[in-house]
Amino acid sequence: MKLALLLIVSYIAVDICCSLLWPLPNSKRVQACYDSVRNENVDDFIGSQKVWHCQHLYKNMSVPSELTEEDNERKKYLDSLIEGMFGGIADTRRKRQINTTPCRRKELRMLSLEERSRLFAAMNNLKTDTSVRPNKYDAIALIHTGEMNLVAHNGAGFLGWHILFLLIFEAALRQVDRSVCLPYWDSTLDSMLPNPTLSELWSPEFMGTPRGAVVQGPFANWRLPRGESLSRDVDLDGELMTPTNVRNILSRSRYEEIITSPTTSTRYDIEFIHGGPHVFVGGTMSSLDTAAFEPMFFFHHSYINYIYVRFRSRLRSLGRNPAVYPRILGADFRHAPNYPTGLGSYTQADGYADYFERLSVYEPVPTCSSISPSCGNRFLTCQNGLCLPRLTSGRSKRAISIPGLVDPIEVTNILSQGSTRSNTCDTPDAYITPYNDFCVDGACDTSLWAGVSYKIIAARRPNSPVFRNFPVIKGRVDVSRDIYEPSAYDETKRFIADEEGNPMAYSRCQNGSAANQIYVYSRGINYEGHYKESAVIDPRQAVAVTVGVVFVKRPNEGETVMATVGAHTVCGQVCRIACQDLASGDLKRCSGAIALSSRKPFMYGYNYDDSLMSIFGYRLNNRYPKLLSDNFFFTLYCDYPKQFPYSN
Repeated sequence: MKLALLLIVSYIAVDICCSLLWPLPNSKRVQACYDSVRNENVDDFIGSQKVWHCQHLYKNMSVPSELTEEDNERKKYLDSLIEGMFGGIADTRRKRQINTTPCRRKELRMLSLEERSRLFAAMNNLKTDTSVRPNKYDAIALIHTGEMNLVAHNGAGFLGWHILFLLIFEAALRQVDRSVCLPYWDSTLDSMLPNPTLSELWSPEFMGTPRGAVVQGPFANWRLPRGESLSRDVDLDGELMTPTNVRNILSRSRYEEIITSPTTSTRYDIEFIHGGPHVFVGGTMSSLDTAAFEPMFFFHHSYINYIYVRFRSRLRSLGRNPAVYPRILGADFRHAPNYPTGLGSYTQADGYADYFERLSVYEPVPTCSSISPSCGNRFLTCQNGLCLPRLTSGRSKRAISIPGLVDPIEVTNILSQGSTRSNTCDTPDAYITPYNDFCVDGACDTSLWAGVSYKIIAARRPNSPVFRNFPVIKGRVDVSRDIYEPSAYDETKRFIADEEGNPMAYSRCQNGSAANQIYVYSRGINYEGHYKESAVIDPRQAVAVTVGVVFVKRPNEGETVMATVGAHTVCGQVCRIACQDLASGDLKRCSGAIALSSRKPFMYGYNYDDSLMSIFGYRLNNRYPKLLSDNFFFTLYCDYPKQFPYSN
């Protein structure tokens, strides 16, 4: 970690590094990730998804894997899983002689009640079995943390590494119950629903609480190794996989066309596309370092593996050998074919071996028709020839008995926030506030966070709906536009409308809908923690302004804290960011990476109250307070730029 911090800080000029709050440049790795889309049209990919993909490279560069005295204990357990499943033979060519019955992997909703009960019971058994510390489930999930994520992501190793990881987890489940196989979550089914949160998937019979700390369902009250609650923010942000995504991937004919690289189009990049559901589920799953502690992670990656298996079949049909490891020009050294995966003695190239593919068989989601309308399961229903998820019905309480849990779970409706609270406003979905656990390196307390004030200057969305304030021309009402439309005037057209592009939006943001929220976030670089805030804007205006506070870790005495901050619209379109030049006071383009120190006077607030007082002049004139414009360190411009704002 110390070396990584030195590498980052070495970019900073000496006269700036001792300031209280200052901008950092992007690492070369992160900037190269951003620059990979410099030649792509912004209407071809979701900008916020690219930021999520790239910023995890920044973070994992400086946060090492979990290293404790329990490591050897965990290693022995993981080695035993590999030994038991693969016969302990390191040469994948010799494995062909082993008679192994493949596991049949079904879509999660196609499991019978008994199969689902056994699956969830086995997962809870792993979670409560502390014979391996902290428990067997977490011992496996801890593999997918820190530096290991650089081996598992952003290159050719992504597909093979995860097939091995899934097999290890499946082996652990089958040690508990030999009848259990790992199912998959086909999120393309949910992408076709008008409101995916109402799918039975987020009912207590399946995954449980969709928003907030998970207190319902089979994974109720699960905690991460350092004490944080398992949490979610389903459908607040992010994009589910769509049938078009899958068709695009399977339309390619070489691995090099679907693997993350400087030349791979985001339209076909399976790793880039896979990030959407991570953000869609939100909470624990939204960070790569904690994602595997969310059970849905394994079901999601099982589906990614299903697509991988189908792609391998396509290669065979074209006369190509799917076991040949792809060669990517300029690839990170961790994705070289002989680089160790950290999973037993296997290399990155081993993950492409046919043997591992043959250890499981995927059953497709059933099809239906008007003649044969049955989908074979009560959780799927036939609609226009497709088997789509059923929606939850009613708000009645019901008691669910999940094997492996002590008591039945009494539940209300699936949109419960997790705990009974009085004086809480049920806000409409248009103004849902993101859930934050305020955890920093495993300690959860709002006092550990500092507030950095921001200003947002938001332009009206292109193709915005027409609002009911119409211009009147010589007594005639023109209902084709409203008085706020920037293209209707010379100056606003020149500076606003003509400068806008049309960045791709989430599929749930129908063309013409108004984007009235901006998500502002921070992610730790040298600490584990993240925060997300929503800022409400007036979608009618040609330009709207709002202010707020985003939280980052509060620096301790003598400590330098580093984080990334940024913003995107509720529809996934990325905002530009400008930071205050510490010498001139002018705003200049910056990367979004910042550093904070504990020196006085502070350029951030110790809490929300302190942060708010720093931007409104109540202390100077509490009757007529002014907005203290000079106290905003960074300004976010949400103006739908024609180019991806973070590319050089």
